Amino acid sequence: MKHVVHLTTVHAPFDTRIYQKECRTLAQAGYRVTLIAPHERHETVDGVEIVPLPRYGHRLARMILGPVGLFRLARGLGAALYHFHDPELLPVAVALKRATGARLVYDVHENHGQKMLARQWIPSPLRWVASLGVKGVERASVGAFDALVCVTEHIAALFPRSRAVVVRNYPLLGKTYPAPDPQQYDPGNHTIIYTGGWTAHRGVYQIVQALAQVTDPEVRLVVLGRCIDPPVQVAAKELPGYHRVDYLGMLPYDELYEQMRRAAVGLICNQPAHDYDLAQPNKLFEYLSAGLPVIASHFPLWREVVEGNQCGLVVDPTQPAAIARAIDALLADPEQRRSMGERGCQAVRDRYNWQVEGQKLLDLYKELL
Repeated sequence: MKHVVHLTTVHAPFDTRIYQKECRTLAQAGYRVTLIAPHERHETVDGVEIVPLPRYGHRLARMILGPVGLFRLARGLGAALYHFHDPELLPVAVALKRATGARLVYDVHENHGQKMLARQWIPSPLRWVASLGVKGVERASVGAFDALVCVTEHIAALFPRSRAVVVRNYPLLGKTYPAPDPQQYDPGNHTIIYTGGWTAHRGVYQIVQALAQVTDPEVRLVVLGRCIDPPVQVAAKELPGYHRVDYLGMLPYDELYEQMRRAAVGLICNQPAHDYDLAQPNKLFEYLSAGLPVIASHFPLWREVVEGNQCGLVVDPTQPAAIARAIDALLADPEQRRSMGERGCQAVRDRYNWQVEGQKLLDLYKELL
């Protein structure tokens, strides 16, 4: 039984992509899988051994002390392959390659260099420096990796194509509800939903302003996810329309899907900044898998999914009035919502699902090992 190790100092131990999709898929295929991640205890769940790292109270402590402890743990495991998920761990990967000669995989969840420009915790004058620094570390480290797993074609194009494999972040069919819920198409359902971290770049201000402009007097917006940028949330509360927001915070995976099944429309209005227009966000496909019609930003990749499958409406995300018109249009037409929800759900069943993408990961591991 080949021993493989996934490593992160940033993500939660039961992260959707790392644990729910990749680690569980590998364990089910017969690999011995270890996940090193911030956690409270050493345990094995669904065949995945979780080795805990301390949860550091400060980001700099995590970035400095975390890699040191991670290297010692990883080296002691003597695995055949190490799969890294954070750019701050790239120096650890290089050191581990020299120390063990094991196979290495870098899982590139996003364009990390570009995303540095959106990090609110970095002082504005230093964001370009951080961006160039991350790009430089990636370029200097890439030679140590045997393969790069990228979530989109755009990200794969940033690296040597001979080693880049695109494994998209599509939803798990077993963790979703492929059959649309008839309750969603009840004319009395006035609930729209947003899942994920709420920041300015994800359209918080435009969404709240849109709520003030909808004509449906009973519309409610349910928001689920971490409060990534508290000052943004404080400012949003002062905007007209926030009285229609119900913020529920973080919920367990299954409860999140239950909330989506109760909603009428899924909302994803990321702003055209920092490569968001080139991403394929997980929440878009999770909405579709739950049978929700969507209102999405009119980015080309998103338009291809939404309009190509006739499963929602695309809007200019910078214009609250455009978002409001789309909300009114879908809430006023239950039959349209029903047909859109069914088409989106079918598209997930056919092609936008992890069962298809997970096989690419298994093929890569078979090739490397």
